[in-house]
Amino acid sequence: MSVLKAHIVGALEEAKRCYLKDFAALSHDVLAKSPGGAARSGYDFTYEVCVVNDRFAKIVAGENPGEWPFDGWVTCPAEKQNKDLLAAELTAATDRFIAAIDAASEESLLAPTESMGQPSSNSKLAFRMAVHMMYHTGQLNYLQSMNGDDDMHWMD
Repeated sequence: MSVLKAHIVGALEEAKRCYLKDFAALSHDVLAKSPGGAARSGYDFTYEVCVVNDRFAKIVAGENPGEWPFDGWVTCPAEKQNKDLLAAELTAATDRFIAAIDAASEESLLAPTESMGQPSSNSKLAFRMAVHMMYHTGQLNYLQSMNGDDDMHWMD
């Protein structure tokens, strides 16, 4: 594995590990709750991470991910609001993304492309996905602290 791929895969693996540890530390009730009645729930942004990681895996693999399926904020369907199910989906989507990175040529990872109307590359998209997971891990941490848990589960 090239140095570039090793760095990308390492960032994605670490983000996945941190996310899953923090996600596991929360109860179903906390994950399903919309703080203040307007904020997104932990299930909502976890579902978003699953969808986005799966879409980016398709992009890196040279597949068309189709149109963005949401209007506004991503919300988790009621039938997917299950910790075990979403943890498995997050793992599978991230692993598909890692497999797409591993299978891609170095040239395709560095080739110029566009994302959200901005110049990019598949390697930048991959690092953005690691940052995206960590961003939402921070939201999980906030939900933990709002509910009296100040442990840093991602460090366990």
